Amino acid sequence: MRWAMFLSNDARARLYKPAFRAIVGEQSGQLVSSLFEGSGGRLAQQIRCDMRLYLPENILPKVDMMSMATSLEARVPYLDNDVIDLALSIPAHLKVRGGVRKWILKKAFEGRLPPQILSRGKEGFSMPMKNWLNGEWNPLMHELLSRSNLAWEGIFDANYIAALIRQHEAGTHNHSHTLWALMVYHMWSDQYARRAPIRQVEVCTAT
Repeated sequence: MRWAMFLSNDARARLYKPAFRAIVGEQSGQLVSSLFEGSGGRLAQQIRCDMRLYLPENILPKVDMMSMATSLEARVPYLDNDVIDLALSIPAHLKVRGGVRKWILKKAFEGRLPPQILSRGKEGFSMPMKNWLNGEWNPLMHELLSRSNLAWEGIFDANYIAALIRQHEAGTHNHSHTLWALMVYHMWSDQYARRAPIRQVEVCTAT
């Protein structure tokens, strides 16, 4: 849910200009929230959410695209149908024990793998966006999020975005998610939306 809604309603209210805010209203994240309904407890709900959103919309496409880009044949053995069925049938209290995640898997390989492997923390797939926006991509950020670009559409508050940029560059806050999303939007807008009447842009964005 945090990844799907990384802006709070308060931050979104400051980001949008009043006229556009009136069009889109507040976002509630109902799609993600609906996946937390059902039986099985919180862990089972989180697993359902991962299986419906995080795996097919994030991790698996990354593995597929990056492996194919380098001519590698990647496999995901833990997503074998039989393994998935078995994992879903295991009670939650056996999956996480004493705050230790993947408890069954670690016990199964205890004595077979070195302790430093079993206790090693996870390595994520995140990019160093924070550093890029303060380094080689900084000029692009200022170009895309310039006041002239923002003024043309009348969607985003230029003063608020300028404050986000100042805080990010000063290192007091990490606004990389928000700034990068705005940059991607404006790259799309420069290529497509400016060819359409402004009213169409508002309706398309609100949708």
